[in-house]
Amino acid sequence: MDIAKFSEIASALANENRVKIMSFIAEHGEQCAQGLLEHFHFSQPTMSQHIRVLRQSQLLIMRKEGRWQFFAINTALLNEFNAFIKTRMIDPISLEDLNPAFVNRLKFDYQKKSK
Repeated sequence: MDIAKFSEIASALANENRVKIMSFIAEHGEQCAQGLLEHFHFSQPTMSQHIRVLRQSQLLIMRKEGRWQFFAINTALLNEFNAFIKTRMIDPISLEDLNPAFVNRLKFDYQKKSK
């Protein structure tokens, strides 16, 4: 995965409603557009826009069955996205190279924000 593709995916996931849509599909499996509309109570144009962004970034895969559209998560792309984060952003950081006081401060700030 290149940086441009990573940025496109990160941008698509930067919207809370799109993350909720992705989480719902991950939890409940493939969903039709109508089912998503009923669950989220968005207007049809709003849902269409969110789905369009997720499809353009290739996070969602669509299949048609008659007049119905069904959406599923592109797990291969999400695995690539996670691998990019791990190899480019997590693995290069060595906490041993940082000042111990700074590491403690990072842990404290993270715990404080997650509560």
